Amino acid sequence: MINLSLNNIFKMYIWRKLNYYLFKSYHRPSAKLYSLKTFFTKYLYSKSSDIFSERSALLKKPPLALEFYNSLGRIILYVKYSIFIIFTNNYPSSSELEIFNGRSSNKKNPNKKLLNPLKPFHLYDSNDMDIDSVSLLKNYKKHLNTYRNINGDSEWWVKCRNEFQNLFLVSNEELNLEALKNFRSSYSPSAAILNDSSRLINKKKSPRIQKLMSLRLIMLYHELAERINKNILLVNSESEVGNPPYLKYRSLNITQRNLRFSYYINSLEQNCKEIFSNEDKLILDIGGGYGGLIRAMYHYFPKNTYMICELPETLLLAEYFLRNCFSNKKFLHINDINFLNKNDKSFLLEFDFIFITPDIFYSLQKRIIDLTINTTSLCEMTKSSQQDYIKSIERCSNYFYSVNRYSSRKDKYDTIGIEDLKFQQKWRPLKVAFTHTYHLEFLGKIL
Repeated sequence: MINLSLNNIFKMYIWRKLNYYLFKSYHRPSAKLYSLKTFFTKYLYSKSSDIFSERSALLKKPPLALEFYNSLGRIILYVKYSIFIIFTNNYPSSSELEIFNGRSSNKKNPNKKLLNPLKPFHLYDSNDMDIDSVSLLKNYKKHLNTYRNINGDSEWWVKCRNEFQNLFLVSNEELNLEALKNFRSSYSPSAAILNDSSRLINKKKSPRIQKLMSLRLIMLYHELAERINKNILLVNSESEVGNPPYLKYRSLNITQRNLRFSYYINSLEQNCKEIFSNEDKLILDIGGGYGGLIRAMYHYFPKNTYMICELPETLLLAEYFLRNCFSNKKFLHINDINFLNKNDKSFLLEFDFIFITPDIFYSLQKRIIDLTINTTSLCEMTKSSQQDYIKSIERCSNYFYSVNRYSSRKDKYDTIGIEDLKFQQKWRPLKVAFTHTYHLEFLGKIL
């Protein structure tokens, strides 16, 4: 009896040890198999997803939000998703991909792919649709009436301004609020700032084609992760204001324009630390459109004041957009041509967003701008406007960030490129590159 009991005890001991090793220990066979699988999978990841382990043969995959694919991984992902879409007209259910084409969805997104404690920028937007339309119209008319169009508009921008007025004004006394609510979704204007979100998610195409085209956004997302700070990609999510078409991917709202903003922000953060390591800087965006880049920068660098220089019609969109995103922030409209010269920089820094027209900037005589930005619009202006901007930037700004065509383009804009502009001051280059958008990227500090 004693021998039998000892034998049973021994068997139970062995079984417990074996059970622990097989199912619970660090070195259980299933963990080894998972490690082997991860070992081969990591060759599909880019350097942004560095896989290693402090324990031998116990590799673990990162959370999905931190999986970034190299060229081989992107090819496999693209082929996998394409085959699935072609045969089923759907994304794989495990991908949790979804297209929002011009209308915000009422569907509650579980945000399963959200990387806590990070939240995408769109979750911080106010999305306050209760905008004071009377003040909005009043501010627009004030800019329109006081704007001195010194250099005239290019034919391209004459066309765009007329389109904006027809779209967003019912009459001189009333705004088309429905058009404003959908200013990035329902129309096909000439200006790319309103329609380029639709390029890869074109609602005129069939649902299957839309899904196939949207895969390019995923590829671009992972390509950028190899070239820029991935931490920016993890949070920079497109705003839903204006109802743009976008792809929901890993709880982010992705558009082609918003991915560009991630690239711009990375360039500025990496090469202009003197500006963004300190607070209370005055940053000017020339030709900033409806304020998309400013909105992303404010979320990422919230302690600065952002000034947007645009034509009156575009300032209308910018105020509508930014007030929807930041309903509790301080806004200032400047219409007096001498206002900037009469007031100290400290007064301007009391505001979060400032709106001016080009003539206001041309009149500025003081070096109060810490950083001036222009992305892709400088080479859509008249030659005289371009040169006036360069003179004002060199006179009033410490840093200049430009992403623009290097050569002229006569077929569409009939204007010159960066190579023909006349710079008079000495600039120290901080970054010079040819971007994925086929533009010359320049960041410099004036000496």
